[in-house]
Amino acid sequence: RLRKAYAMMSNLVLETLERRLRRTLIMLAAATDEAGSGGIPEIAITQEALGHFVQCSRPSVNKALRDLQKQGLIDIAYGVIRLLDVPALKRDFEGETILVL
Repeated sequence: RLRKAYAMMSNLVLETLERRLRRTLIMLAAATDEAGSGGIPEIAITQEALGHFVQCSRPSVNKALRDLQKQGLIDIAYGVIRLLDVPALKRDFEGETILVL
């Protein structure tokens, strides 16, 4: 548990919002393991709740999510985020262990 807490704290302090958000989306998708239409991973979460995970305001999370959507990595709907390109979301984390919540 200590390792998990340390990893989460270092993520909050040392990483950019986009990187924290991508890591959190990957962790949440692994924890829920739910797939929507076409087997695309879906996360049922509000942007406000996601903001609490990454320690950022909802408007900042919304902007970062829109950037990820423009890159074709995710799709945003009301209360749901679909991960369209999980390998691309994980690309910067190769060789790292992403903890499951």
